[in-house]
Amino acid sequence: MSRCFALYFTGFLLFSCASETPLEFTQQTISSSNIAACTDKKCPEITVDYELLNETHPLAAIINKENQKYVAAIISSAVMPDQYAVTVSEGVHSFVSNFQDYMGDFPSSVEMYELDIQNFVAFSDDDFISLQTDYYIFTGGAHGYGGLEYLVLDTQSGNQLLLDQIVEDEAAFAQFAEVQFRSQNDITPKANINSTGFWFDEDLFYLSETYGFTQDGFEIVYQVYDISSYVEGPITLSITWEQIKPYLK
Repeated sequence: MSRCFALYFTGFLLFSCASETPLEFTQQTISSSNIAACTDKKCPEITVDYELLNETHPLAAIINKENQKYVAAIISSAVMPDQYAVTVSEGVHSFVSNFQDYMGDFPSSVEMYELDIQNFVAFSDDDFISLQTDYYIFTGGAHGYGGLEYLVLDTQSGNQLLLDQIVEDEAAFAQFAEVQFRSQNDITPKANINSTGFWFDEDLFYLSETYGFTQDGFEIVYQVYDISSYVEGPITLSITWEQIKPYLK
């Protein structure tokens, strides 16, 4: 058997197995009560729930790595913005370590860090796996911050899908999305996109880098401070399945 044919055959088997094996995820939980570093030291309030694909699935290693890396980046960005963790456990460890270092410097402080993350499968079918992550993080100051993230993966390869890999014509989809955004936020077609108080750069609508599939369709999420103030929270643009289908690849 030639090397090229062997590689093709191996890839075909992986594709076939991935197509035929059901996606079975298991929720994993990390909390302050089961972290070794919290046994004899003061610890932040931590609840992290995240999904792991059953290890018997052919794509388990790829999908679990992608999802863990995504969740870990959210955690570690709060305490180590120049060096992201690659697993959830590493991210939590860095969060705990940062808090305990802070308490070492300021032992009388009453500040209490908080980490609350809920990661779950929002939608999956033969084409997409859409993992949603709701989070709230507090590391001191006037208030914490939270958000909503999506990770869209190719069901056949396990790799992350960017928007131009999901929709056929990104420019046409952006035009459609602007119409929907204006409709959902009571902005007339000819009015400035920021006329009701949004903060789009140069008064021009643009798509957010946060998007994902749900049971109801497709969501585009503008995080806190992207186009509005903190008190407004994340701004979500909801598009139904019927609306999004003509634009999908």
